Amino acid sequence: RINVSPFIKLNENKILYGNQVVNNSLKFWERLIYGEFPFQLSKQSLIQKALNSIHRDIDLELEKDAEEKAIKILGKDNVEARISNFKRLSPNYNKNESCGEIDLLCINRNTFQIFVLDAKNINVKISLYQMRQNIDEFYKGEKSYYSKLMKKKKFIEDNKSEILNHFNITEHKDWKVKEGFITSSYLFAKYFAGIKVDFVLLEELDGFLNN
Repeated sequence: RINVSPFIKLNENKILYGNQVVNNSLKFWERLIYGEFPFQLSKQSLIQKALNSIHRDIDLELEKDAEEKAIKILGKDNVEARISNFKRLSPNYNKNESCGEIDLLCINRNTFQIFVLDAKNINVKISLYQMRQNIDEFYKGEKSYYSKLMKKKKFIEDNKSEILNHFNITEHKDWKVKEGFITSSYLFAKYFAGIKVDFVLLEELDGFLNN
């Protein structure tokens, strides 16, 4: 069938490709736009460095979009984003805390909740190996995304009064800390039964923050 055939050779210089093969090829290579290369590259290669730069830009875009949306939902005075210098929150903190940068920290004054959120822009892959890899990078080991998120949650819980003071909250008794991941697409790690943590699409952030 012409539509699915790899190619039909017309003569020595011309090859007719099937429509489906062309479409699949375009999908294969468009991954470059999202900072991903279909084959393994050296970490020092110029292409890999360019892809890393693209991916960082996309990550930052998701973080900024999440911040803007949270501000619309909760108000500017209730949102802090991309916290790498913790002295922004209190002069009593170190500039760099061991929990690492917090992508989004916000409060809902009506529900007495503090939200600690990590933005994760990860390309969706569908092979069994890639599904397993996606689950492992979120949950396996101390360097997993989940472990890092829980360190951030613990830091906020241990310093809850100081954090609430930063947001000009004087009553600290009933406040709870809620953690989660903000994503741009559904990820396989969301459905892993071993650990319960919230995965929130950017467009679902309103319902999550107001729940």
